Amino acid sequence: MTRLDTSGRAVVVVTAALLGALVTAWLVGDGTPPREVASTAQARAAEPTASPARPPRAVRTEKSPPEAREPRPPTGLRVPALDLQLPVRALGVDDRGGMALPETPFAAAWYRFGPGPLDPRGATVVAGHVDTAEEGIGPLAGITALRPGQDVVLDVGEETVRYRVEEVRQVDKAVVDLDALFSREGPPRLHLVTCGGPYLPEAGGYQANVVVVASRT
Repeated sequence: MTRLDTSGRAVVVVTAALLGALVTAWLVGDGTPPREVASTAQARAAEPTASPARPPRAVRTEKSPPEAREPRPPTGLRVPALDLQLPVRALGVDDRGGMALPETPFAAAWYRFGPGPLDPRGATVVAGHVDTAEEGIGPLAGITALRPGQDVVLDVGEETVRYRVEEVRQVDKAVVDLDALFSREGPPRLHLVTCGGPYLPEAGGYQANVVVVASRT
């Protein structure tokens, strides 16, 4: 479902359509998410999906290490240069196997099966709709204007985690590097994602993803 302007050009996409073939989730064993993110060649033109990441639970013994705690969730996203402020919800995988997102473009989702803002390693993934048919264009449409050196901030309860933009990429959905996007390795960083590129209803919606890569400072 799309909405057209008076010239017939598509300007928004239905809520369910965000990030195309961004990630497809695997479920293993008892239905809990596996450790690694898995990619798929199937291109769903506008919806992020994500691979949950939790290994089978081991039996505790006296020598077993304490079970890892779930990362503390971010609660807010701020981009001072854009005067952008959004609430962030901790979400996992939807019933289609995709990364779950708020229905509104005026909120974002943190992928709760991946690294959190306070974790020592890996990419914290925050994503949201660029627009919806019901509410129009949302604040994340502006992230294409970000430049290297500008700040992005995540609120984690009473704490503030600050990132510095390294680059802004527009990547065709068919060639998104999913392992890199949802990586658990490397320095702590933020990947902020929304839709971008041309909107082609006949091809399923937006044809690219905008990915802001920012390092934690």
